Amino acid sequence: MGVGYQIGEAVQMVKNTGELKNLNDKYEQLSQYLNQVASLKQSIQTANNSQAVNNALSDLKSFASNNHTNKETSPIYNTTQAVITSVLAFWSLYAGNTTSFHVTGLNDGSNAPLGRIHKDENCTGLQQCFMNKETYDKMKNLAESLQKAQGNLCALSECSSDQLTSNGNKTSMTAALQTAQELMNLIEQTKVSMVWKNIVIAGVTNTRDGAGTITSTGPVTDYAVFNNIKAMLPILQQALKLTQDNHTLSTNLQDRAMGSQTNPNFAKDIYTFAQNQKQIISYAQDIFNLFSSIPKDQYRYLEKAYLKIPNAGQTPTNPYRQEVNLNQEIQTIQSNVNYYGNRIDSALSVARDVYNLKSNQTEIVTAYNNAKNLSEEISKLPYNKVNVTNIVMSPKDSAAGQYYQINPEQQSNLSQALAAMSNNPFKKVGMISSQNNNGALNGLGVQVGYKQFFGESKRWGLRYYGFFDYNHGYIKSSFFNSSSDVWTYGGGSDLLVNFINDSITRKNNKLSVGLFGGIQLAGTTWLNSQYVNLTAFNNPYSAKVNTSNFQFLFNLGLRTNLATAKKKDSEHSAQHGIELGIKIPTINTNYYSFLGTKLEYRRLYSVYLNYVFAY
Repeated sequence: MGVGYQIGEAVQMVKNTGELKNLNDKYEQLSQYLNQVASLKQSIQTANNSQAVNNALSDLKSFASNNHTNKETSPIYNTTQAVITSVLAFWSLYAGNTTSFHVTGLNDGSNAPLGRIHKDENCTGLQQCFMNKETYDKMKNLAESLQKAQGNLCALSECSSDQLTSNGNKTSMTAALQTAQELMNLIEQTKVSMVWKNIVIAGVTNTRDGAGTITSTGPVTDYAVFNNIKAMLPILQQALKLTQDNHTLSTNLQDRAMGSQTNPNFAKDIYTFAQNQKQIISYAQDIFNLFSSIPKDQYRYLEKAYLKIPNAGQTPTNPYRQEVNLNQEIQTIQSNVNYYGNRIDSALSVARDVYNLKSNQTEIVTAYNNAKNLSEEISKLPYNKVNVTNIVMSPKDSAAGQYYQINPEQQSNLSQALAAMSNNPFKKVGMISSQNNNGALNGLGVQVGYKQFFGESKRWGLRYYGFFDYNHGYIKSSFFNSSSDVWTYGGGSDLLVNFINDSITRKNNKLSVGLFGGIQLAGTTWLNSQYVNLTAFNNPYSAKVNTSNFQFLFNLGLRTNLATAKKKDSEHSAQHGIELGIKIPTINTNYYSFLGTKLEYRRLYSVYLNYVFAY
């Protein structure tokens, strides 16, 4: 009986990979052509469906009407209110009670104490924590104008875009946003720092673990609460302009007869109409995202800083009676995006189909011809097993374009073939006529059998045995890397010859040293990590995978044997030996065969060192 460690080398051989890639590429291209035909057909049908076009136009007009006329359901009006609230809230936070910096020459009792300013080590110069009265008064006037404008804010249908007042109680959104922009620009240009620890807002504490723990001092541009609000204004102004443009488009579309989608002017206008509304919703989402990205500690100050309805005769520099729910106004923006977003997306898709009707009717002819020609080419390939001859059929009316038919059964078979090839590691490999990659093997071997020597000197002998080898290897290649467990099992016979025969040692043991050589007949099984990918095929493409095969090996080596002295009551003596040998397999394992591609493995050799015990 012998057992020992083995080390060796294995080879992976690949041949003729090009046909598989070629067929897979053509299948994928045909599938793309079919999808293109189906998509264009659907678009053409939608554009010719008067009911679908009328429904889309109705949704677009409803959005435009709400945006232009109503306040409660107008995304542009609600977004403008939220942005103006945030501007006024920041003003109140920054300068509303002049607690965060000192205004030179202001003596109304609300000014921040000079002692507090001078004690702040960050206020090292007049430009940081001091503001002149002229600048402050200008800011205050802008804030008061914006506060009044918010209370008198009109829908787009109620006043013109540049109207400031009408009978003293109407302000356009355009004018209000211009005032807000002036206020934010002036705050930034003045460069007077925010001394956060001097800001006292009801509902915001300055405890260690509570909200309002900001104690830094710095310019307004250091803080997202200012930068984000200022960034909202140009976005909102663009949305407002698009809303006004859409009202004009809506009026023009209203004057046209329904179902006139073949009219080139109608097609262009409805597509522009839908794109504008999609962009308006996108702008609203951008503004919501800017609100959401304000850090929580800064936002907590902001939502507590402004009370919308003032006491009689008071200005934004003094506390107000009613608190504004800024968070609710912000959530209204997202609610509008969610409510209108899906409808606008659907209407935009229909409008795009109407706009592209003529070009789609041309493109579907090209897509059909491409699919037809390629299907005929595939049918002639020697390795093709999918019937694609009539996978796409001619239209009844070539002018309409929507009557092109795709054979569902053949398309399903094509999809199954592509799915079968999807995990094949060779599908992206170009033409390889022959490529070998080698990797190391490590393992164990066991053999059990019988040996006998002949003649008076017993120098020559034979042994017969069964054996089992296990080896593990890892092989890298350009198309995949894989590990393998290699099992070899069978029987063998070796010729034994001793060139040192029964030499007596000091302890009366007998030492023999010699050579052995023979053959082994066995089976080999390869368990490869790529097995699942290589066998993941359904009909009509079933790859041929053989994990096991017959193996013929040569076995050669050097052996030593030490026979201990016989015991009195025994006919045999215990024998201990060491063998250093090499096994050389000669037959490749034809592991994988598919569309001419062949993958073979073979253990090139294994050098082994065995301990042998005999009795």
